[in-house]
Amino acid sequence: MFLPLDGGRQANSENSPLLKRWSAQKEVLALVVLIGVSFALRLLGGLGRPTLILVPDEYVYSELSRSLAFHFEPLIRGHLAHYPSLAFPLLSAPLWAFGDPELVYKLTQGLNALVASLSAVPVFLLARELRLRLAARLGVAALTLALPGLAFASYISTDVLGFTLCLCALLAAVRALDQPTPRRLALFLAFAALTSFARIQYVVLVPVFLLAWAVLDPRGIYSLARRHLVVCATTVAVLAAALAGLGPRSLLGGYGDVLDFGIRPLGTARWISIDLLVLAFAVGAAVVPGAIVGLAVSLAQPRRRIERAFSLFVVLLFASLLVEAGLFASN
Repeated sequence: MFLPLDGGRQANSENSPLLKRWSAQKEVLALVVLIGVSFALRLLGGLGRPTLILVPDEYVYSELSRSLAFHFEPLIRGHLAHYPSLAFPLLSAPLWAFGDPELVYKLTQGLNALVASLSAVPVFLLARELRLRLAARLGVAALTLALPGLAFASYISTDVLGFTLCLCALLAAVRALDQPTPRRLALFLAFAALTSFARIQYVVLVPVFLLAWAVLDPRGIYSLARRHLVVCATTVAVLAAALAGLGPRSLLGGYGDVLDFGIRPLGTARWISIDLLVLAFAVGAAVVPGAIVGLAVSLAQPRRRIERAFSLFVVLLFASLLVEAGLFASN
């Protein structure tokens, strides 16, 4: 007779505000420890490398950072550099206030190590949006920090910042696709712009988002465009005018040669297959089958809208980046 009462008391205790607060604090503490360990290990690894190795990238971005700090212009050896990926040079430019180039180099490595370690945060939050358990949330965050691509954290490049911002854009995109409110849409557009400013290759984020939204909810995107017809038309007109006035080659800067790329279907397909094979080995052959099955199930039989939004956006973004990589390699 007393079992239901005990069970009810236990359920109430599990849902008590004190227990929820303690659970949230424990969750944040575990994530902070994970980020701290990653930062310490990456910093130690970077400090053991005393000079530039990744040439010309490290030299280019070091010069851009220094010139932005002292001349407020993106210069390389006194000449204006047409590089659209200026987010990391701008972020690291204040470090030149210390003056000593060797110290600035070490501090930049530390900054990159911190940015790489913070990539666990959007992944953790995305896992929480998908209602994964605490152990699973921490697991995917730890797996993110173990990715081989984050070895660039000890180099001066834009890869790590672009990766972390892309994960933030992914989180914002999934939340906006789940509930396309103006605030969520604006947040995604802001992260997409920042990500593209860090790595121009991520310019595909906005087209991928629009395509995912059109597949997920065609009536919703049509309704929004009709309600905000003036804003949408003005935005498209401004972008078209900027593109026509400056020219696509000027906007792409140092990446303007992509306009001369030829369409080589066989060559592109060959390089995409090679990239897929290398990626499978880099991420872990044991992880890839489970990821494919998970994406397929959440696309075919999602329990909630956000699961399908996540899978659809990830698949489309992954395919777009693969095509980009294949085009670059085949040309």
